[in-house]
Amino acid sequence: MACDHDENNDIASEKGRLKSLTAKPAMRIAATPIALEVDGTETSEQLKLDALGEALGLVHVKTGQLLPALNLYLGAPCRCIAYLGENGGNRSYSMFLGDQMLVKTAVAMSEKDSKVKGGYGVAERGVADQAYDKQRMSPMNPARWIKGEQAYKEAKLHAKAVAVIVHEIGHLLHESNDSAKFWALKREKNVEGAANDRPPADLAVQVSQYATKSKLEYTAEVFTGLIYGQHYTPAVMAKYVEYGGIAMI
Repeated sequence: MACDHDENNDIASEKGRLKSLTAKPAMRIAATPIALEVDGTETSEQLKLDALGEALGLVHVKTGQLLPALNLYLGAPCRCIAYLGENGGNRSYSMFLGDQMLVKTAVAMSEKDSKVKGGYGVAERGVADQAYDKQRMSPMNPARWIKGEQAYKEAKLHAKAVAVIVHEIGHLLHESNDSAKFWALKREKNVEGAANDRPPADLAVQVSQYATKSKLEYTAEVFTGLIYGQHYTPAVMAKYVEYGGIAMI
């Protein structure tokens, strides 16, 4: 799992990964107006749109909030990433959804051995990978064979895709609800070698490996876990609130 967050003047670099974008008719998904562009490399358009609808619905149920609008770009080579307008500037929210959201992140070290929630991965594992893992069944489980291998595989990937999008929505709502705090953390993150860039490691590992990356990612990861009904210690939640995390209803 990997995402990053930049002002809209950087959006051209991400669009540059997509060579044949086609604008689709305007739509609404879970009451959010969507401006959609799809690249010629895209082969999972409906899966991604279904995952977006489910993610927006989950977030609305848990927070009561909706995105005002979203520019959505789909294509295999792009990252799963949100772009946000700077406070006081063009607050136009954009999301790119690439095929990395449909790939299993392998575990290099178990949760027990690594002491990291969800385990330590060959790439950074997040709450979305925990959602994937919850869909796993033993080869001996009759329910797996009743479901069928293709449907079983799709269920795992769909679960991860929804959670990846919830994480990205978490960044967008973080900025929308407390833009001053979001951009302060963003500027802190962008200072090369900043000693205060990361959350306390002993708290972040209670959430996920990816939560250790930065305070922004910690906030989005805790947000994602809360949307999925996870419970965190008071210390984890205190940092979430300090960083401007969104309250649940």
